[in-house]
Amino acid sequence: MSKKRKTYSPAEEPEAIRLTSTEIGHLWNTYMLESTVHHMFAYFLQHVVDENIKEILEINLNMTKYSLSLLENTFKKDGLHTPKGTISEDVFLTAPRLYSDIFYVLYLNSMSQFALTTYSIAYSQSSRDDIRELFKHYLNRLILVNQQVTELMLKKGIYVRTPHVPTRLDVDFVKKESFLTGFVSDKRPLTVFEITSLFSNAQLNALGNVLLTGFIQISKSKDLLKYFMSGKELSNKYYRDFSNILLGEELAVPPSYAGEVTSGWNSHLWRPIEK
Repeated sequence: MSKKRKTYSPAEEPEAIRLTSTEIGHLWNTYMLESTVHHMFAYFLQHVVDENIKEILEINLNMTKYSLSLLENTFKKDGLHTPKGTISEDVFLTAPRLYSDIFYVLYLNSMSQFALTTYSIAYSQSSRDDIRELFKHYLNRLILVNQQVTELMLKKGIYVRTPHVPTRLDVDFVKKESFLTGFVSDKRPLTVFEITSLFSNAQLNALGNVLLTGFIQISKSKDLLKYFMSGKELSNKYYRDFSNILLGEELAVPPSYAGEVTSGWNSHLWRPIEK
């Protein structure tokens, strides 16, 4: 008769096994990400109008709050300092509205996709039972979030699908080693994975450009403004570069989302605290 394997809750340490450097790294990165999106959701909720979008933001605000508590318990149990992530003092909830409701959904969708990839790697590279359970908990949560966000975007008609390509019924094989270098020399058609990568990166940079545009409008720190401007220029460059390659292959490109940022800087009622 086989012995039933004991299960553990996300915050429970199964035995005195030290965390590996990889596990510590993933835990720290997760805390930084969760603390950032948590406070972004808190800000979004100050301005959101659409009730469906508001509901999903509230759910994720509570989820990330719980996730942060799990991480803090894990750091404490293992004698580690909790990272200095994004805190409430870093966010001015009274700042003017900088983005549309549509952007809130796009941001949530993008971050959930990024976190799904990041946490799946963290799960596969962890070995201690409680850490694996922790990331398994996050993955299960994110699968649900991604499903809800995708359904909402489809319902509102804002879900952007990657390009369609003609398919073949026969099977072909790579015949020359130059296939891998053909992208820059003897031009060949893009593979579907290359199309996916180009499209996704163009879309991420378009969203990043909108996000930074909002930050630039209300930044009172010259140093931060310099970083935001530099990031915006890079986002614009990468969006154009990736989109131009797709257009060169007569493929669809993602929208720039430029219309999803507002003129929040026009508000004369808001004054940030100088730091």
